[in-house]
Amino acid sequence: MKKSLVFQIFIFSLFCVILFTSCFPGARDSYTITLNSNGGTVFSAVEIGNGENSVSLPTPERDGFVFLGWFTSNAFNESWSQYLTTHDYTITSNMTLYAKWAPVSGEITLNVNGGDPFPIGTSPVQYAEGVETALPIPTRTGNSFVGWYDAASYTASNQITDESGIMPADFESAEDDFDVYAHWAVKVNIEPYEEAGSVNTGRGYYIIGGLGELDSLTFSATPSANYTFVQWEFGEDIITTNPYSHDFTEDIEISAVFQGAESTLSANPNYSGGITEEYTVHYGETFTVAVPSYPGHVFNGWYTHTVGGTKISDRRGLITSYPYTASTTLYAQWQEGDFTTDFEYEGVGSPATSYKITGYAGEEEIIYIPYELGGIPVTEITDAFNAAGYEADKIIIPSSITSIGASAFSGYTGNIYIDRGYEDLMIVNSPTFSASHNIYVHGTYVVDANISTNPHSNNFSSGNSSLIDDIYFDFLGNFADSNIGSAVELQALMNYLIVYSVPNEIAFYVDTDNLAEAMSGAIQNTGYYRSNTLLDGGSVPYTYSDKKVLMPGFEEKVTRRMASETTDNPGTLELEGFISSYTEDIDPETRVFAIDSMNPYVVYNSEQLVYALESGFKPVFLEESEVKTLYNDAKSILEEIIPAGADTYEKLTIIHDWIALNNVYDHELLNLSTGGTSSDELLAYDGFYLEGLFKNGKAVCDGISKAFMMMCRIEGIEVVRVSGTTVQGDQSVGHAWNKVKIMDKWYGVDLTGDDVSISTSEDPLYEYYEVLTHRFFLIPDSLMAYKNIEDPDEENPFYVYHSANGSYDYFVSTNYDEEDNLYIQTQEEQGKVEDAFTDFVNSQESGKYAIELVFYGAHESTINYYSGFSSVTHTNPAQIGLTGKYFVVLMVDKE
Repeated sequence: MKKSLVFQIFIFSLFCVILFTSCFPGARDSYTITLNSNGGTVFSAVEIGNGENSVSLPTPERDGFVFLGWFTSNAFNESWSQYLTTHDYTITSNMTLYAKWAPVSGEITLNVNGGDPFPIGTSPVQYAEGVETALPIPTRTGNSFVGWYDAASYTASNQITDESGIMPADFESAEDDFDVYAHWAVKVNIEPYEEAGSVNTGRGYYIIGGLGELDSLTFSATPSANYTFVQWEFGEDIITTNPYSHDFTEDIEISAVFQGAESTLSANPNYSGGITEEYTVHYGETFTVAVPSYPGHVFNGWYTHTVGGTKISDRRGLITSYPYTASTTLYAQWQEGDFTTDFEYEGVGSPATSYKITGYAGEEEIIYIPYELGGIPVTEITDAFNAAGYEADKIIIPSSITSIGASAFSGYTGNIYIDRGYEDLMIVNSPTFSASHNIYVHGTYVVDANISTNPHSNNFSSGNSSLIDDIYFDFLGNFADSNIGSAVELQALMNYLIVYSVPNEIAFYVDTDNLAEAMSGAIQNTGYYRSNTLLDGGSVPYTYSDKKVLMPGFEEKVTRRMASETTDNPGTLELEGFISSYTEDIDPETRVFAIDSMNPYVVYNSEQLVYALESGFKPVFLEESEVKTLYNDAKSILEEIIPAGADTYEKLTIIHDWIALNNVYDHELLNLSTGGTSSDELLAYDGFYLEGLFKNGKAVCDGISKAFMMMCRIEGIEVVRVSGTTVQGDQSVGHAWNKVKIMDKWYGVDLTGDDVSISTSEDPLYEYYEVLTHRFFLIPDSLMAYKNIEDPDEENPFYVYHSANGSYDYFVSTNYDEEDNLYIQTQEEQGKVEDAFTDFVNSQESGKYAIELVFYGAHESTINYYSGFSSVTHTNPAQIGLTGKYFVVLMVDKE
């Protein structure tokens, strides 16, 4: 069950339809267009509404004549289309249109010449001599239409039309009635490897059935220096001949394959005891050289020398366009630490107590200077950083930076953003910065905002204000300043203000009337801070005047919803399963997580943490807080349950299972949400948030999907939340689940649905049993749709729909012994798994145990259910889509 957040932004349309009633004298509801067909088909008059700008007119017929169009008079001086153009496509009075005709000169029979047949009745086409005639355009799979010709074999002199199909008015035929033939071209697009060589295709196309040089295509490849030509590739065909000729029959793309000069690369790890590895490589090739393991050190890259020299790879060992033709040795260079980053840095002190940034090796358009590296603060940006040398158009400076080199930003023309957290703005000062820089400071630094001045103003108490261009807000990579110029920028601003709030007033100018009205409406409709306890549900005291908005300020560290309520503990028993995906390590090693190398983003509460993680940011906590403890607890849990070397599927399975086994579904909160409790009251319950699971061990789908996303994102797995509805009994209720990206495919995961709650009637201690299952684990949208209906937020400019077409079969992939899995196709397989489950239960103490199975090729009425114990129950077989598979949970009560 998902509770929709009441601060959902109402996106505004810039194209509004205004309905009004005309009250001035002479106004009409509609006008009449009378059609005079001049001897052709008789039509009724056409009615068109007042102010309408389009109308569909019929096409008349008249024996022996060709229709040339509707005109505004019998003089035929102005056509209907000309009239519409000159009158702004608006009808403001009654009028009569007249059909213009020309006598038929003959008929044109259309021969598609290998193309797709026309619908019956298309050919022949009547034409009038001296009148431009539009012939229909044929199609042919894999080919391009060249034009109509008066002969079946191609010659340029036989062309009647080009690809538009328009026969010109001055065309003259020897016969009144004649045939025309479609001719077709094959286009050949050749893609060479960049800088490896060039190709010559001549025209780049040829004409099917053409004569002489036009009946085939010859293309040739010329390698660049240090390259050789290898082959042509098209489809499954490989041709080594160069030049090469062919008479293709369909459009085709061909690759010209070149290969750089071959040589040997020796990769020296550059530390005592390291083993040099050799690779056969090619000039110009892009490849990754494996990064050796050097405990206590971070790999900086492969270099030409043991110290200094030229850097050839990035920190991941990726070499782009290998630059050597002769055998070469590259050396690993290292620095102390255990984290990965795209930043070059130097330690201050030994061991380092802080770091200073000396360079950047990444390629991002937005550079977020880190707050810390490996838990050690980053306090300085040196002159060596040289911001002008990077392609980034935005650089964000965190509040941990206390010193910036005088020339670090010299010549940089992008935007510089000073993030929140500084006590003052003295960091913005010369000589580091000048009036030529574009400097924005976070909106939380404003001490005085004013919309009565022109222009509006936001003022600061410290720093060199003359160097500051404007304020800004960064909502997870989407920036807005105080001059709102687009709906997307406004959306970014409203998202930030609603998720964060700010402690001070801010003045904005909204560029257009539409946006200004939309901003005003968005503030009211979303109930800006409406549920914040500081307002106690009151109205919003914002000021709006002449496209300017003065926003109120509220404490940003106070979450929009103060989640402080919890329901009574549900009477739920988690049944022990047959297969366990993990073993907890009671003394795990502290490790660096994938999230630790991501861009930083400041958060103060768990909802902000969710937004930051889901957008791929590393959360930064500027002070000790409950949410920082929660986040660190999650990382500690991952250290305990994720073994070294686990792959993505194993990590997902373990996280999925841990959450299910350590959370019980909050049925009482579900009852409150479906029983009329107001949204504001519901928002106070922990079960909708991360706190529900990590503090209380109980949550609804909202909290469950957030927890799954958080733990996966910490591990570097791209996961998003999805909202919509799900069927419960005879009603649909709001629901939340997840989608996971593995490699280049998305998969659906409904963890709430996988932690099956079974209502009990005879057990005096428990109202529900919960069983961990995997029916909705890593499945495509096509199967998830049998349970959940996704509700795309298409009006949100930041929303991205992820089509899940990946499929991972947990039951096939999960073995209960060395050979056998949970996917049952025969009676023999069913017997073996029942025997194994019997042995498992017999080895356990008294209690309740469960096993999940998938049966294939058997109708639900023919499945022989497990009967190894006197007390055994099972769920009703659930058919998995239209796959012929049935999902069943068996439960045993061991006395």
